[in-house]
Amino acid sequence: MEMLCGLQVFSLSQDVWSASGKAPIQNYVVQMIPGERPGNFNQVMMELGATVCRKTKPLCYESPLQLQCLVFTKNCIEICPPKKSQRNRVDIELFVLLL
Repeated sequence: MEMLCGLQVFSLSQDVWSASGKAPIQNYVVQMIPGERPGNFNQVMMELGATVCRKTKPLCYESPLQLQCLVFTKNCIEICPPKKSQRNRVDIELFVLLL
């Protein structure tokens, strides 16, 4: 099933924060990394994520990848990336007696 947001690049229907959701993304990115000077590619991607494609208040109109970005072209910026699901917390009271 194709999703409405940036996940449609991969046509993912599973949770992107799970191991099964991360695997297709990682496989795609590994194929994109050039064989020559992969460190430069990694640095550019980190810089893009830190300055333009930020988690909060992204600067999409300044992105050099606007035309390739499905989040931008589908105008679903406010819902991407999807929020990480919260784990259910269990409160446990422990009593310890030290001798």
